[in-house]
Amino acid sequence: MLFHKNGTRTALSPLSNIIPITNYSTDSNSILGLPTDDISKQGCTISIKVGEEVKSFDYIRIYRVTYTNDSSVPTINIILE
Repeated sequence: MLFHKNGTRTALSPLSNIIPITNYSTDSNSILGLPTDDISKQGCTISIKVGEEVKSFDYIRIYRVTYTNDSSVPTINIILE
């Protein structure tokens, strides 16, 4: 979401594809799941390309949507503003 302080804002952009943050097996490309609340010590870096048409906004708000399993309700956090 792009916005001006105390002013206008855009709608949320579509969510990206799911990025698994878990352990990978060493002998294949398969993803190994972890028990809930275990720490994988894995992470990812994302980059956001901002076009000229949005540079008139002052701020960007980045959300993280976390699923702990396939059937859970996601947790949504603001991770950057």
